[in-house]
Amino acid sequence: MPLILFESFAGSEITDVILEHASKLFSENYGIWGKDSGRAEQWLPKSAMNLYTKVTVGGQLAGNVFCSRWVVDGKTICWVTQLVVSRNYRERGLASGLLTSLRREGDDIYGIISSHPAACLAATKSFGSELFDRVSHGIVSGVNTHFMVDHREPLEALVLVRETWNWPLGDLPDGHEYLLILPAKSRRSRSRSLSRIAATS
Repeated sequence: MPLILFESFAGSEITDVILEHASKLFSENYGIWGKDSGRAEQWLPKSAMNLYTKVTVGGQLAGNVFCSRWVVDGKTICWVTQLVVSRNYRERGLASGLLTSLRREGDDIYGIISSHPAACLAATKSFGSELFDRVSHGIVSGVNTHFMVDHREPLEALVLVRETWNWPLGDLPDGHEYLLILPAKSRRSRSRSLSRIAATS
């Protein structure tokens, strides 16, 4: 079995080579990241603490994630600015692994914008939130990013998701992406619960 390796880099460690590899992965598997698109500035805003994590499988880049952290009104927000997994390595839990690697004890809120239902599923799994308790039609939580990509693959994924879950985010118009804002689940409360269970066992 090929070695699966996750590696993280702080904002100051993100080199032009890393950005070139991220651009290639994005363009081959999601959309076109042109030199003048401004996407790099969106993924690495100067006012935030930025982090990049990549996953390799057998030495090959299989996926990556960029995130930024801000503190607003005393709350730490971890915003996923890009999540991509290569088509050759999907349905192996790599997206969930990348997102889980971002979790920090001090985080209060996680957010992601994506047109792909699999990214939304991975985010709810990784950040410990419930999503699938009702069915909706029309877009429920989304944003008009004017990012025009071929939605055939996300739409095919949405059909599969709806066969298993009640999809609450509705349908996605052209140029839009789903918007998820998820409260962080405290690891401390989980640790206390486990301690209480152990004490009563």
